[in-house]
Amino acid sequence: MHVADTESATRRRAPVADGPTAAPLTTATTSDQVAVIHLEIPPDGGMPEHDHGASQIVLIPVSGSVQVRHGQDVHTLGPGSAAHIDTGERVSLANLGTEPAIADGRGLAPGVRVPAGGVADRLKHRATVPAAGGSGIPAWR
Repeated sequence: MHVADTESATRRRAPVADGPTAAPLTTATTSDQVAVIHLEIPPDGGMPEHDHGASQIVLIPVSGSVQVRHGQDVHTLGPGSAAHIDTGERVSLANLGTEPAIADGRGLAPGVRVPAGGVADRLKHRATVPAAGGSGIPAWR
């Protein structure tokens, strides 16, 4: 078992103006199949269009709201909702509110699949148009 908390986790800031701060709650030594990230997006902040390479991501807002843009589709997510972002799908994130938006992200490593009827199938409708290409964003610091 691995137990982590957001207060003691190492935080990294995205290499963009007003970008989010991420606190990884798992590491490669914790699991080579699942990653858990605590994400904080400042007011009026966000992340430009990017992808997560060969990983799948489930973004789960905990407080505030996160606007997720995928092509022409725009979804505003808040507590109680989630978005599944598939391998190679390009999205941008924004916090249009006046308070920080807090979200947890769960990532599945390449080759890991959720069984039919699992979380990924139920959330897939949030992002449906696949796109190719790299993230185009430098490493987080």
